[in-house]
Amino acid sequence: DHYMNFGLIKKKEISTVIAKPHNLPVWVEQASITSNSNLVNTIKMGDPIDLEIIFRADKPITKPSVGYIISSTRGERILNANNIYQGSIEYAEPVTCGKIICQLGIVPLMPDRYFVSIWMGEENA
Repeated sequence: DHYMNFGLIKKKEISTVIAKPHNLPVWVEQASITSNSNLVNTIKMGDPIDLEIIFRADKPITKPSVGYIISSTRGERILNANNIYQGSIEYAEPVTCGKIICQLGIVPLMPDRYFVSIWMGEENA
């Protein structure tokens, strides 16, 4: 804890805006964590967790694919999922942007810091 807090600037942002990566046709533009319909940067034990992802695509797509990994500060993978393997809504008409909400429910995480890694693509690509 002391090492993790040393020189750490406490961020007030509760949403991350991401610049378009080079050469990727589909990407995450913004990612947020919500709990009980509120944007948060801290989750209390027993609270539900949702990941809200705003995506963009160079060309219209109908079936965006998103995956995420929650890891400990030591790099241990705690939880991962991908909507390729789970039921997911498909857009009726092709879109170049949209919002995906991954409802994780109550995740039994112990008090600590965690990292969320997000992958974005198109299922048919």
